[in-house]
Amino acid sequence: MIDSVQLEESKREKSQRKILLAAIRVIAEQGYHNTRISDIAKQAGVAYGLVYHYFGSKENIIHKILDEITKKFSDKIDKINSENISTTEKLAKISDYMFDTYLASKDVIKLLVNEIVKEPKVDKDLLISKRILNKITDIIQKGKEKKEVHSDIDPKIYTLIFFGSIQMLLVSLVSDYYSFESPSQTIKKFRQQIKSILFK
Repeated sequence: MIDSVQLEESKREKSQRKILLAAIRVIAEQGYHNTRISDIAKQAGVAYGLVYHYFGSKENIIHKILDEITKKFSDKIDKINSENISTTEKLAKISDYMFDTYLASKDVIKLLVNEIVKEPKVDKDLLISKRILNKITDIIQKGKEKKEVHSDIDPKIYTLIFFGSIQMLLVSLVSDYYSFESPSQTIKKFRQQIKSILFK
């Protein structure tokens, strides 16, 4: 039998999740600076004060969102890195994950593009750098040691080229700079192009 404490914790977690999902939608649409706590509360269908009670400030909300997104991405990279496949195949799987995220949740990618790519802040850059870029660099470095990556390649530069290329493809989708029939068709083309570059 579930006791009252467990029920309360479950209720709190559901409320916090509801608020975070609402915040992602609102910030993706309006931008961080144009979003108010009241906008998030309205979207979540909760009281204005409840948002403050759980998170304290709008800044804490965006940090919580970014922390969860990057942790999930970081865990995915670790899982891919543990697979017994080549360096090129690992990078292809990472790119696929990034494109899959767009198809599954455009608001998440839109938020990341608008708040990190277009309006970067030092703390956000460090968050991405430490949890994502360094892990990709490690994969490339190990690939270099196994002679799966050319010896002249600088792993950090290769990481920036690889990650930056996919990032800009996603930016082009969010900003409607590039479209090909439908989002799924565009992503399919992007996947093919990235894999052609990686494998050839």
